[in-house]
Amino acid sequence: MKNIIIIFFSVLSQFLYAQIDEKRQQEIQNLWNNSDKYILRDAVSSMRYAKQASILSERYGDSFNKAKSYLILGKCLLSIDMHSESLFYLDKGLKEPATADHHVLKVLFKEFKGDNYGKMGLPEQEFNEYSDILSFVPKDEKNHEYQRMLSRTYARMSANLGGRKQYDKADKYINKAIKIQEKFSDSEGEIYNIYMIKGDICLKRKVYDSAYYFFNKSYNLVRKDLEYQYMSLKSFGDYYRAIGNKSKAISFYQQALDDIIKFKIDNVSNKAELYKNLSQLSGETGNDLRKNYYSELYQKEYEKLQNKNNKDIQFAVKSILNQEKQEKKLLEKQNSTTVLSILGVFSVLSAIFYFQFIKMRRKKKELKIRFEEIVNELEERKKRQEENNLGNAGHSLSGKGEDFKISIKTNTKLISNETEKDLLSKLMSFENGTAYTEKGFTQSNLATILETNTKYLNYILKIHRNKSFNDYINGLKINFIVDKIYNHPEHLNYKISYLSEISGFSSQSRFTHIFKQEQGMSPSEFITQLSQKQNKNTTK
Repeated sequence: MKNIIIIFFSVLSQFLYAQIDEKRQQEIQNLWNNSDKYILRDAVSSMRYAKQASILSERYGDSFNKAKSYLILGKCLLSIDMHSESLFYLDKGLKEPATADHHVLKVLFKEFKGDNYGKMGLPEQEFNEYSDILSFVPKDEKNHEYQRMLSRTYARMSANLGGRKQYDKADKYINKAIKIQEKFSDSEGEIYNIYMIKGDICLKRKVYDSAYYFFNKSYNLVRKDLEYQYMSLKSFGDYYRAIGNKSKAISFYQQALDDIIKFKIDNVSNKAELYKNLSQLSGETGNDLRKNYYSELYQKEYEKLQNKNNKDIQFAVKSILNQEKQEKKLLEKQNSTTVLSILGVFSVLSAIFYFQFIKMRRKKKELKIRFEEIVNELEERKKRQEENNLGNAGHSLSGKGEDFKISIKTNTKLISNETEKDLLSKLMSFENGTAYTEKGFTQSNLATILETNTKYLNYILKIHRNKSFNDYINGLKINFIVDKIYNHPEHLNYKISYLSEISGFSSQSRFTHIFKQEQGMSPSEFITQLSQKQNKNTTK
């Protein structure tokens, strides 16, 4: 009983810990999901959720969750141009033990660090971050995930070199990226951006046909993801502007702008650039009214862009500081809820354990009573067999010790009384043997032994044994093995599979099922009870 209690509370503690851990994981995951949902529309709200996730991760001490929270927080801060703060969290995440052996996390940290340096006007530092990625990502061509990381890194290096007008080197890296991505059928989510970079390099090199080709390939993929379609539309605008088709350039720039507004995309720099391009092109085509209209919008976005950093820093820092206080209250509330949940689960499990314990005691008592009944039946059967020198007392299928007397049922017309007596005599002789323990013993086999047909056989079994053929044979087999176990103690040490084999069953599971059906307990339970009984007798 002591061992059962120890096991119970050990399992209970593991269960409760798993429940708490699962709840924590879900809590942090929900914050990450909310942060991701706002990243394109409201970077400050996105950052608030990310900060909340990082605070909880730090409290729980989970290195992987801390690293991922720092990554998302670094991404949010990057999106509102808080570069030094973003780099602080990215470096913090790179130092986490979970990041060291997690290539995907490490690559993402490095990519966002590179993005920070790029926006800060430090292209060489940006390029170095991407080069560092190539030094630790395995060059395993069969691993799709590693290959995609390499492809994405080559694309970033290409964009960096293109921005520095090193077009030959940029072309070399982007071709590597395309070569890797086109090996895989499920790369649509990344390759459209790679095609766009390739198209942009071709455009800057004035290879216009190739530029259009890659912009078009990119557009055919990105239009499935409507929120990012504006980037391809802007690229088409750049292409048509470069070849001198100003009306088409204006059309595509306007479509890109409409998408940014429609999907409420928080990208001030892109909006400002589109307004500037539209203003310039409108002036070049003689539409001064549109030129002035777009020029005013450009000025507003430009001012917003200039003031964006200071306003966002003030707001975000204040929000984060306030959130620290809010988190303490939230955590206290969550802790009390968790404690109540644990107590509730503990109470339920304790009740389950109590009822299971009562059920086990009742079952143990019932098994003991049934075992004594079986033993009494075996002793009575053994006594009858010893008293009957003619050996006419066969195995009792019902296990209740009645004699197999040859009595003829009245009003039966299927067979004569003489034939019926003869068959019963042969049936009892059969029951005293062991032919029924042969595997695959059939109705035809028994009919042959009794020198009759299956119709008469079924009649005899139904009238005198009240059983079907299968139940009759299974009963004989079980009585046979019960006698063996009881009268020959060495059988107590045999495996259940062997007992099943010698009693003629096709499988151990079938044997166990029929044994329990016939005797009211499993073979293991019967052997355990008998062993305990014999041990008690030995110690007396």
